Order: sequence, then C-alpha cells, then structure tokens
Amino acid sequence: MEAVVEHRGVAYHWLVAAVAIPSLLMVILDTTVVDVIIPHMMAALNADFYDIQWVVISYMVAAAVSMPMFKRLSERMGYKNLFLFGLVLFTSMSAFCGQARTMEEMILGRVLQGVGEGLVIPTVTSLIFTAFPPQQRGLAMGLIGLGATMGPALGPTLGGYMTQHFSWRWAFYINLPIGITLWYGAYLVLRPGEGKAKPVPPDVLGFLLSTVFISSLLIALSKGQEKGWLASDYILSLFVVAAITFPLFLWWELKQEHPFLDLSIFGVRDFSLTMLIRLVFGGAIYGSFYLIPIYLEKFRMYPTFLSGLLLLPGALINGAVGVMVGRLTDRLGGKRVMAAALVGMAVGFHLLSGADAYTSKSTLVLLIAFYIGFVGAVFTPLNYMSLACLSQKHLDTGASMIHVVRFIAGAMGTAFATSHMEARKYLHFLGMTSKLDYSHPLLTPSFAQLKAYLIAHGQPANWIQTQLKAFLQGMLTLKSYIFAFQDCMAIFGVACFVALATVPFIKGARRDLLGDQHLDPGS
Repeated sequence: MEAVVEHRGVAYHWLVAAVAIPSLLMVILDTTVVDVIIPHMMAALNADFYDIQWVVISYMVAAAVSMPMFKRLSERMGYKNLFLFGLVLFTSMSAFCGQARTMEEMILGRVLQGVGEGLVIPTVTSLIFTAFPPQQRGLAMGLIGLGATMGPALGPTLGGYMTQHFSWRWAFYINLPIGITLWYGAYLVLRPGEGKAKPVPPDVLGFLLSTVFISSLLIALSKGQEKGWLASDYILSLFVVAAITFPLFLWWELKQEHPFLDLSIFGVRDFSLTMLIRLVFGGAIYGSFYLIPIYLEKFRMYPTFLSGLLLLPGALINGAVGVMVGRLTDRLGGKRVMAAALVGMAVGFHLLSGADAYTSKSTLVLLIAFYIGFVGAVFTPLNYMSLACLSQKHLDTGASMIHVVRFIAGAMGTAFATSHMEARKYLHFLGMTSKLDYSHPLLTPSFAQLKAYLIAHGQPANWIQTQLKAFLQGMLTLKSYIFAFQDCMAIFGVACFVALATVPFIKGARRDLLGDQHLDPGS
C-alpha cells in the first residue's frame, strides 16, 4: 500500500492534507461543541455549575501540557505513529466520555482526550508544513487555519443540533466513526519514519516544571473570575506557583544539553514577535468567541441552535478566506497580508461594537461573517511567518509552541472578557440608575401601559409597583450587559492595532526549511 502512495509522489501533500485537516477540525471542534452541551450534562452527571467547568478546564490543561512533549515523542515515534496514537487516544476517549455516568469518569475521559488533541494538533502542523513544497507553504497554513478557526465557529451549530435532535452524548459519539475513518486513511497515506531523529536523554525535571507552570496558570485564569481573583487564596496560590516555576523552568532548561523545550527558538526574532502577536490578537479572538454566543443566547434570547446558525455563514466564509489568503501569502509574503487582515479585523470589531438589543438577525449575520472572515486571514500568514523563519531542527518545537501560546492566549482572553464585561456592566448599571427610576418622565408612558396591562390581567394592586420596579431593574441590567459587550468588542479592536504595531519589526524573509537556508537564534 505504501507503493501506491509513493506512486503519487507529486500529490503526496494533498493526500496528507486530506487526512490531517479533517483531523485538526475534529479535535478543535470538540472544545466549543462541549461548551454548548454543558447545561445538559449537569443533570446527567449530578454536577453544579462550578463542578461542570472542570469538564472544559481539564481538557484544556491536558492538551496544553502534552503539546511541549511533541518534539521528543516525534523523534522517537515519527510523525505517522504519533499521529495515529493521538488519533486513537482522542477517538476512544470520545466514546468513553459519551458513556460517562459520573463526573469522575467524565473528567478522566476529558483529560485523556485532551492529551490526544495535544499530540494531534502539532503533528498536523509539522506534517502539513513539511509535506507542502516551500512555494506553497502559505497555502499549507491556510489549510491549517481552515481547521483551526472553523472549529470554534462550527461548534455551537453542531452542538445545538445534536442536543436538540438526539442527545448531548452524541456530541462525543459522533467522533467515533469520523476518527476511525481518518485513522485508517492516515495509516494508508502517511509515510513512516518522517520526523524521527536520534533520541536524546529525557529531561524529567524540565517536563515537570513545564507541566506545573502551564497547569497552574491556565487553572488560575479559568477559575479566577469565579473565585474573585487575588481575593481568593486558591487563585493567589496558583499564580504564586506559576510565578515560581516559570523562572525555575527557564533556568533549568538553559543549562541542559538536551532540554525538554529548546528555548533557543525564542532567539529567532521573527518567531518571538509572532508569538507576541499571537498572544495579543489570540486573546482578542478567543475572548470574542466566548462573548458572542453569550450575547446571542443570553442577551438576545436566541436558542442554541439558532445562535449556531447565525455563526455558520461566518465559519464557511472563514474557511474560504483562509485558503485564499494562504495563496496570497505565497505570492506577497506574510507581512503585508497580515497587516491588511489586522486592519480588517479591527474594523470588524468596531462594527460589532455597535450591535445592541435591536440589531436584526440579518445584520448580525453580516457583522459576524465580516468579523470571522478576517480571523483566518490573520492566522494564516501569522502561522506561516512563525514557522518559515525556523530551521528544520526547530520546526517541531515551533509547531508545539504555536498551540501552547494559543491556549494561554485563549485563557487570558476569556478571563479578560469575563471580568471586564462584569466590571463594565456594573459601571453602566450605576450610571443609568443614578439618572433613571420608574417615575422618570421618559418612562412614564411605557410604565402606564404596563400598569394598565397588569391591572387588566388581575394582578394585585399592592404587587404592581414592585413588578414595575423589577421590570425596570431587569431592563437596565440587560442594557448594562449590552453596553459592556460593546465595550469589550471595542477593546478587542484596539488589541488588533496593538498587534499591527508589531508587524513592521518582523523581517519576514522567505526560508526553505528543507534546504540549506535557516535562521540561527539571534538573527
């Protein structure tokens, strides 16, 4: 069967893409699918709101912790075997999560499922980038962006459909036939031996320090709003652990001959700058991915499935734009393309900052499609420039760090979105209540009609005044949240310009990873 693949040598990169990109989409899609079904899981697993959050947090932490292991494991197993193993782990644990009857079973399954994602995603990145010829690597990054950015947008649609027409458990079970099919395709297509290198002694302490730092940081960011941030001894302790283990990790790794994570990669200026952009821009993107479904479902009261449908056109446009921008990146280079896309992204956030309680569905579809369309347009050249500046020996480390930083940016963006929206909502509410009450002249006509309606429907007279005050409070609370949502979108737009200011400092030279050219650390 390997002979068949070799016979199609020219098309090998397309065969790799055919199995790798759907796998990437499947594992990333799982995150937002689970976000949608969490309310339905609570009753089945006898969990409260705070306990059920560990279904998401445990998955995220396990994936982020396992990604730095990619280089060491690929050197021993090769891309093919590591990809197949990660796919088996993710798929089998999806089935395990689907039949889970207790929170303990679900969290165990989600941890192992997250490890599977942590192995699949960087392997896909390295597989695609090395399989495509140098002149088509922008397109390769566009294909990766197709899976990476469509996943979060498609999740609410798929999760809502599964929950509405079947059961929340099918959000996990659906991965089983897809995963088996992709595994068999990868077994037939991928060449053995790619990615293998001479194994080096394990750096156990480096791995442990990395694990403790990433875990404590992500958990603190994820649970901070719930616990009250630094007012909580639990959150404060996590931040202290992260603050201690991070410099210890740096000190230990820099003195090792064979470190767990080769930090010399950050001596490549272009790579470090793209990671900074990824942290700022990624935080804005994942913060908005968190807030927009809340705006649609909680503030506009749309059903989950309808909210997903409103996001769907943007997800489809995003996929097409990402691939087209990949081709453009191959022709023009990444800097100009990414700069233009960041400006478009900022415009998209500005337009979204005008969405309120009365914006029509058709207008929302257009606004969201415009905004999401530019997400892939930014990530495609960003991924390209992150990897194109690296030598072959740094490629696997770079591929894993791209996604580790993505998780950190996502946790930071979500934490900021949550805390900032609550703070702004409080300020807006205070501002309005200081100027309005139920006897305000502007509200008198509306309240007179509401009072007449309540009397006509037999409401007790002594309750009517209380109901009017409750109605006013609810109306002002909703309005406060809408204003806070608009503030967050505006700040995310500013973050795009902050990222844009970094772009001119990137050299953006084209490099052939498979040839003799490379950037040395410090260049």
